[in-house]
Amino acid sequence: MKIDVIYEQDVLCEFVYSPLFEMFCALHVLSNPEHHIHRKKWVEKVNKQMN
Repeated sequence: MKIDVIYEQDVLCEFVYSPLFEMFCALHVLSNPEHHIHRKKWVEKVNKQMN
């Protein structure tokens, strides 16, 4: 899903959202939450919903 496109001095830059990459990032945080302190509440909420 394309989020934005920027044309600057003959350079095309596209910002793209990847649901698959988002899923892998979420699984990474859920599997190893110790070094993701800023996501602690989210991890707790998701773990409760999964159990």
